[in-house]
Amino acid sequence: MLPTTPSRILIIGADAAGREEVAGRLSGAGHEILQLAALSRRDHYQVDLIILCADKAEDFAAGCGEIRRHPSLKTHPLLGIIPERALEKFDFSAGADDLLLAPWRPIELLLRVNLALWRRDRTGSAQILKVGDLTIDLTNYTARFRGELMEMTLKEFELLCHLASNPGRVFTRAVLLNRVWGYEYFGGTRTVDVHIRRLRAKLGDWGEEMIQTVRGVGYRFHAG
Repeated sequence: MLPTTPSRILIIGADAAGREEVAGRLSGAGHEILQLAALSRRDHYQVDLIILCADKAEDFAAGCGEIRRHPSLKTHPLLGIIPERALEKFDFSAGADDLLLAPWRPIELLLRVNLALWRRDRTGSAQILKVGDLTIDLTNYTARFRGELMEMTLKEFELLCHLASNPGRVFTRAVLLNRVWGYEYFGGTRTVDVHIRRLRAKLGDWGEEMIQTVRGVGYRFHAG
């Protein structure tokens, strides 16, 4: 069941009218809203979800970069709102966990927000998953490889958790898309490849060995 508990949501966007429209819908659903035209690196933000609104793909990518570099926000779930015309130049590796196309329907906005919050909260009590040299803290959403903390987005973390929880099992891109993203993501299976590539890069020289490509099928996690 999707969450109904009010959450604190940060809405970022240069267009004040666009922010107000999103804020109005979400505050009407009981959420506490913080609106900003831009982030300040000096401030510490205590929020549950970030929504980034942008009219251009380039502005969206730049905004994602600022969020993912911000000390208090870099691992928070991030929902992007962009117009459909921006998809032509859209970079799926920008760092968003989900996307909503404008003009959006109120019911879809609430669904995407609830789904993002549900994913964040679905891990229950403190759990540690250890596979080879990889240690994953399922409660604090952190992972360490050979003792070194891995900097990841929420979606990268969830993908790594799913693969590491099933070592040796081969998953097709379509299955990973369904299991991790939770629905038919409009970006297609390419987004799985993008996230796999980023995870491998963060695992360094061991990336290709740990997350293996099964030609013509998909991916599997090799514990070593």
